[in-house]
Amino acid sequence: MKKLLIITVLMLPVMGYAADPLYGEFGDMADSASNQHANSDDPCTILFCMAGKAQGGSGGADCDPAVKKFMSIIKKKHGDFSPSRTANARRDKLNECPSADGGLVDKVISKFGRMR
Repeated sequence: MKKLLIITVLMLPVMGYAADPLYGEFGDMADSASNQHANSDDPCTILFCMAGKAQGGSGGADCDPAVKKFMSIIKKKHGDFSPSRTANARRDKLNECPSADGGLVDKVISKFGRMR
């Protein structure tokens, strides 16, 4: 299951470009769909982008806002950066995605959860 999710996440950009000519007959609908960007506030988008980074990918420019949003989740204790609280808050954000795989969330958090 985890491998399938990771493969799916990494193939999304390729599948989007491959599918575009199939919808060319719909004119404006195809144009508006190809011009939409990922919602950086969406927990699933954040999870998919961070999972790609955890696997060694970059996610491309479309993932930059989601990665920035994830890394902007910072918790402090007595005014100082708290790695454990930050990791917990980031885990909570990723778990807001209904299709979040626990193992994938754990992998992202183990790699990026405590980073400042």
